Amino acid sequence: MHGQTVLAKKDNPVVVEFIEIQELKPTEHINPGRMRALAAQIQQMGIWTTPIMVHDHSGVIMDGHHRFHAAHLLQLKQVPCLRLSYDDPNLCVVRWAGGAPFPPRKVLQAGLSGALLDFKTTKHTYRLQIDFEPVVLGDLL
Repeated sequence: MHGQTVLAKKDNPVVVEFIEIQELKPTEHINPGRMRALAAQIQQMGIWTTPIMVHDHSGVIMDGHHRFHAAHLLQLKQVPCLRLSYDDPNLCVVRWAGGAPFPPRKVLQAGLSGALLDFKTTKHTYRLQIDFEPVVLGDLL
């Protein structure tokens, strides 16, 4: 399953693309126990239900770090990703603790440098609903 699917939402098309795992760049540490439990859940269901949110030009992960690491554990080659820009007015990034705005440049810096942020430093939300069809895991190998 290569290529991309475009889901149109008025004047703002939302693109879900299947991206190779090695092209994605994490920005935060994870909880290993939570990641292993998520990997087991994904494997048991046999489907991938939620795209990973990534920066459109760099592949830096905005949201979905546990899913990214679960994909590694499951030896998936690619995963569905939602490519977004920090210029998109429907995208919001805040600190998990307290909800204060968080500078996107720090997220990008963490992903590009490999100097990861602490667990649950940022929370990215996208205001538009994403109509995503689950993908059978075999299509991601």
